[in-house]
Amino acid sequence: MIAPDPTHPVTLAIDIGGSGLKAMLLNAAGVPVSERLRIATPAMSTPEAVLAGLDELLRLFCRASTASPSGMPGVVKARR
Repeated sequence: MIAPDPTHPVTLAIDIGGSGLKAMLLNAAGVPVSERLRIATPAMSTPEAVLAGLDELLRLFCRASTASPSGMPGVVKARR
């Protein structure tokens, strides 16, 4: 992993996918400044299990800004 320059903003980008949770650090221009890290999405993808997986990914990075965009595929169903 490439260490981010603490004098420039760094964003932690997260992708929550059906088979994997991925994360990488991006500079202010959106250019990767770290390798992409990936762990398997929990088989029972409860919110708690996914958050635990994201915590595992976050521990692998030293620092990041407070901006953390994420992408998550899926269907939203209205409950009535």
